[in-house]
Amino acid sequence: MRCCGPRASAWSRGSSNRGSRPRNGSASSTRRSRGIGSAATIVTSGPRPHSCRGGTVAFFWNKGRDWAGPLQADNDAVYAKLAPHLSGGKQQWNLEWVAEGLRACAAFEPPVHRTVTWSQRYTTAEWVRLLGTHSDHRILPEEQRTQLHAAVGDVIDRHGGRVDVTYDVEIHLSRKVNPPS
Repeated sequence: MRCCGPRASAWSRGSSNRGSRPRNGSASSTRRSRGIGSAATIVTSGPRPHSCRGGTVAFFWNKGRDWAGPLQADNDAVYAKLAPHLSGGKQQWNLEWVAEGLRACAAFEPPVHRTVTWSQRYTTAEWVRLLGTHSDHRILPEEQRTQLHAAVGDVIDRHGGRVDVTYDVEIHLSRKVNPPS
């Protein structure tokens, strides 16, 4: 995406990591909307532009935090064995390119960063189903993906059959600069 010429080169770098979003109708999609609803409140609060020429751009991602304790250790061991190239994926989030792109674009005011934190409890089946929507899992060969998801499910079952995930919604906001009237 180009914003305003060569100064906006940060936009072209993008991010290979994408936040996940629930499928409509999933058991957890309605409960999960609380986090997005909180993020939307931040995006929509505050003074409104006086004309159609203004506006605010908002970029946001759900970033799941790493699990803790024995559950994390057992889960890491499964990934190390069955999909080592996916190990440590949550650590690779770097969204600074968004703020850099907004700062480089004269059409927008300097960006504001916000974080909204929320939690979601998943059953084993819900978590494994959610993993199936992640692009890094979808591109795995079917046999490898099936083995990985079964092993992750076994880990969660051994640790009580549910997992609590804490998400940080990282939001970058920037208002459009209105040209003088």
